[in-house]
Amino acid sequence: MTYNLVNSKELLKEIKTLEDENKNLKSELKKLKGAKSINYKKNQALESNCGYSKDKKMVINFFENNKSIMLLIDPNTGIINYANQSACYFYGYEKDEFTGMNISQINIESNGFVNESMNNALVKKKNRFHFKHKLYDGVIKDVEVTSGPITIDNRKYLFSIVYDITEKNKNIMYLKKAHRELKQEKKTLKSILEGIEDGVLVLDNNSKVIYKNKAFNNIWKSSFQLLNEKDGWVLARELKKQLAEPNNFEDKIKDIIKSTASQVDYLLFKDGKMVERHFYPLIVEGKDKGMIWCFKDLTEKEKRKALEEKVKIKDRQLEEKAKYDQIKTQLFSNISHELKTPLNIILGGVQLLSNVYESSKDDNYSETLQRNLKVMKQNCYRLLRLINNIVDVTRFDSGFLKLNLNNHNIIHVIESIVLSIADFSKVKGIELIFDTEIEEKIIACDPEKIERIILNLLSNAIKFTKKGGSIYVNIYDKGDNVVISVRDTGIGIPKGKINGIFERFKQVNSNISRENEGSGIGLSLVQTLVEAHKGKISVESEEGVGTEFTIELPVNVIKKEKIIRRKQLIPRKGNVENIHIEFSDIYSVDLPIES
Repeated sequence: MTYNLVNSKELLKEIKTLEDENKNLKSELKKLKGAKSINYKKNQALESNCGYSKDKKMVINFFENNKSIMLLIDPNTGIINYANQSACYFYGYEKDEFTGMNISQINIESNGFVNESMNNALVKKKNRFHFKHKLYDGVIKDVEVTSGPITIDNRKYLFSIVYDITEKNKNIMYLKKAHRELKQEKKTLKSILEGIEDGVLVLDNNSKVIYKNKAFNNIWKSSFQLLNEKDGWVLARELKKQLAEPNNFEDKIKDIIKSTASQVDYLLFKDGKMVERHFYPLIVEGKDKGMIWCFKDLTEKEKRKALEEKVKIKDRQLEEKAKYDQIKTQLFSNISHELKTPLNIILGGVQLLSNVYESSKDDNYSETLQRNLKVMKQNCYRLLRLINNIVDVTRFDSGFLKLNLNNHNIIHVIESIVLSIADFSKVKGIELIFDTEIEEKIIACDPEKIERIILNLLSNAIKFTKKGGSIYVNIYDKGDNVVISVRDTGIGIPKGKINGIFERFKQVNSNISRENEGSGIGLSLVQTLVEAHKGKISVESEEGVGTEFTIELPVNVIKKEKIIRRKQLIPRKGNVENIHIEFSDIYSVDLPIES
């Protein structure tokens, strides 16, 4: 970085010139005190035209032959008794105007200060003063006045030599300002260098350390001894001990310095740290003044790079998995639709046979036919249940599963569902208990989806609860939420299986031979439907004690939407059909299947 400052050498030279001139004037002052030895021949014409005494003529002759600004002042009155031509030119007055003026007319300092200064000069207590003098045109000048006593015709006067130091003061002020700015810039630069993460080491051409920042010491883990080391080569010999490959470290530095061009290379530390090293020549006012070494710790950068690569690999894997899931979902959807059409035809034929059997009661139809019809119908329901679940899952995965939300009394919705399966639980010898804290709680929900949720949970409860057990359905009012609990006293879920209970195709009992069938899709679909209502579902279970599923639904209401009462809920026929489908995988339930 280059700083364009005032040329201090020129300014110092000017100050030196003024000081030399001051010394010359002092010498002239001494000569003036021995004025009798002055040669008057050159000024005979002046003497002949003036009515001054011989001594005063000598003084005037000295004044007029001097280029300095000179004044002769009466210390008692402050009257300017004489001013030389240089003074007239400087102040802008004619000689006859100047003679007789009071010093207070040009010295703008206070009278007290001016009188005190004249008294000090008169008794030789002080002979140099700084004033502000006003010129004829009103311009104010900074002046330095050297003054001393002189006796003329037995009368004491003050003779004063005036120096215009206005420009000198300006230059000094400018130099001081430049010095302050330079100091501030150096302070700012140091703050910047101390704040950056890169280590910086600056050396002169003799390899002496000019500067090293805090980051350099941190990267190189400098000891207390090295913190104050000024010899660059001693520093290099100590630092290379930290490198994994210290050989030729100093030779490499020498080669880099000889090239004088900016370069970059890499250093591997014993602790596995990777550091990027940069070299730059230090150029000041176009001249090579040394070298700058910068060290960048790449360890974290390399770690981030490796992590980013891992993330890219994971992203690719996820993308591939998403494509595979999409293909799988499409396959399930296609298979489900392909199965559903012939299944509906088979189911329609079974129902038709059942209707014919019920209406005729002909002895030609044996009990075996009736039993086989029930088995066929039940398995048709099982297949239909599986297909419906697959269709809903694929709809959800594709983003096509939509809720038909209306304002309903959730208490009546749940109660009607529970009561509709009372016969199923009774046949199996299981007690079904429904209880609620409140009789009405209006929320926005899809009653068909709520039915799917509750029927699935009750179906599971009946499946895994033995005869003589109990199932409890409770509803709790939590203000902004409604909590629905379905608890049974069944076999429970093993601890190792409970975490994956909502995973798709996951089954608690995967043995080939088991009492109740299931696809492992139901609970996954239940969770999907609950979350579609902005709710959440959880499970607690203890093996041999029972299981409790807890659903928490938010109390949201659709504004300006009427409330659908109990009689407007799902028709009885559709409800029974849904129950038969949902409970179709419970083999032991032997209920008459309605046509």
